[in-house]
Amino acid sequence: MKKINKAYSDLLKALEKCDGYVETKKLLDLGLNMAEITKLCSTNKLTKVAHGLYKAANNNLDQLFILQKRYPKVVFSYETSLFLHGLINYVPRGFDVTVPRGKKVNLKVKIHYQVINKYNLGLTRVITPEGNYVNCYNAEKTICDVYKHHTLDVESQNYMLDRYFASKNKDIDRLLEYAKTYKIYDVINAIVEREMGR
Repeated sequence: MKKINKAYSDLLKALEKCDGYVETKKLLDLGLNMAEITKLCSTNKLTKVAHGLYKAANNNLDQLFILQKRYPKVVFSYETSLFLHGLINYVPRGFDVTVPRGKKVNLKVKIHYQVINKYNLGLTRVITPEGNYVNCYNAEKTICDVYKHHTLDVESQNYMLDRYFASKNKDIDRLLEYAKTYKIYDVINAIVEREMGR
């Protein structure tokens, strides 16, 4: 029993350092065995959230963070990125993620593939509503993705643009630079001129 209490104390410290989530390997490194891990779950001290991943029982479930932990190459994009940046006024029905072209992932989410130079373009970290950091594209890259691939209806596009151009964090030069990369400069430049002329 002392071993479990000591390991549980170490576990609480580890959970604090790891955003409230811990992988099976870390639990085993703390000296717990699978039977003890199961016991911690059955006594509601720990909750299994995915294969090989646990969270502190009192933590909110953060699906975005869990997906990121399980698939580190995933970058939240399109509608999910707009949601994380506050550029849409609804919660998307599913997640949009982007991975490098050629990378195999078996997920029940909308997967977009990009060549490596575009995959890395605009990569940033944002905080989820539950307070964890995840990989996401910046607002400028996301806006270019939306216009390049026509993924939003007009009403949602207008909301996105109103929020973006009202933001203190907008970077018009970066937006136009990305638009050149995506070969949609004329479209984005016309939007910038219209929005900045208001």
